[in-house]
Amino acid sequence: MPNPIKFNAERKGEMHVSAFNSGGQLVLKTKMVAFYGLNSGHLHIFYLAKGTYNIIFNLACKKEIKKVVTV
Repeated sequence: MPNPIKFNAERKGEMHVSAFNSGGQLVLKTKMVAFYGLNSGHLHIFYLAKGTYNIIFNLACKKEIKKVVTV
């Protein structure tokens, strides 16, 4: 089941998305299309072990970090 996630974008473009586990290891790397303003998307992280992950959204030089807990 995909995890819904929201992120802000200051412009339209290709956003790079990375997820890191609590040990700092990269566990997911993907791209999303972003539109100006509040965006919502889905990350398919159901296969990851239970735990806390930092999801990093990069669009141009802007970075936004979200914390996600899987159970």
